[in-house]
Amino acid sequence: MPLPDPFDGNPKNLKKFLNSLDLCFLGAPYKYGRDETKIVTAGRLCSHSKVYPWWETWRNAWKKNEEGHCTWEDFQAAIRSRFKDHLEKKNAREKFQRTKQTGKVSEYISLMQSLNSIAGYSRKIEWETVFNGLKRDLKKMWAIYPNPPKDLEARYAKLSEFGAIVDDIEDEPKNSSGGKGGDEDGSEKSKSRRRRKGKGKKSTEEKEEEKAEGGKAKKDGVRVPKELWDQRRKAGLCMKCGSDQHRIRDCKSEAVTTDAKDAKGDSRPKLKEPEKKVAALEVAEVVLEPAQQVSAVQTGRIFESDEEEELVWDSE
Repeated sequence: MPLPDPFDGNPKNLKKFLNSLDLCFLGAPYKYGRDETKIVTAGRLCSHSKVYPWWETWRNAWKKNEEGHCTWEDFQAAIRSRFKDHLEKKNAREKFQRTKQTGKVSEYISLMQSLNSIAGYSRKIEWETVFNGLKRDLKKMWAIYPNPPKDLEARYAKLSEFGAIVDDIEDEPKNSSGGKGGDEDGSEKSKSRRRRKGKGKKSTEEKEEEKAEGGKAKKDGVRVPKELWDQRRKAGLCMKCGSDQHRIRDCKSEAVTTDAKDAKGDSRPKLKEPEKKVAALEVAEVVLEPAQQVSAVQTGRIFESDEEEELVWDSE
């Protein structure tokens, strides 16, 4: 069995360091049978800068065979006194009092026993604290148990049996796959899936836009950014090329992915607008009354386009 790492002087690591040494000594009694061998082995692992000054002082007293510096027990007592975590017991007691069962009862009992080994409570207080932290079902089972054992270890063993029964009862609904409960569970799941599908339904226009976006844009190998796509849709432009001359379903242009081309309009060359035709000037003289002769000149211009005809009259 390999030796532990050198002790770093941290009080929280001292217990683990000494326990590891004890296991090594127990595993090889023929090698570490004498106290001198144990002390020398532990001293070689006190090479850290925070530990070595203490070890050097203790070793000098050990060489002189001074009282309290002779046995392996003396070494352990001295190193515990020097590197003891003075808050360890206080912290352990606080954690022991507030810990409650959240998982398996066997794990809960092991944790409480470990904490009390540091906290130092009596076995009576340990049992009362452990019992108060149990889940409600276990407390009920213990209350109706006819002859509960008096020994603490026997009580823990009986609690572990009760915990296994409670775990089996809780696991039954999860493991059952048929019956009425299973059907109801399946029905609830199907309803939940249908609700999610209903929420995810899209309008015909959105589907058409997505189809155009995913179909035509993919053919071109270019996808219009979503922000630009939404901006064109709100402005009433072609969401693919940004033109105001057609809708996306009629677009045959390549996808335009920047705002610069949107400002220019359609990427395709636009058709020339038909020239407006101007009618000839017409002049007419109108005699209103013999006493008063007024000449009126009326000018008419007719504008023609592909969409509508507009007649504008100017009187001078």
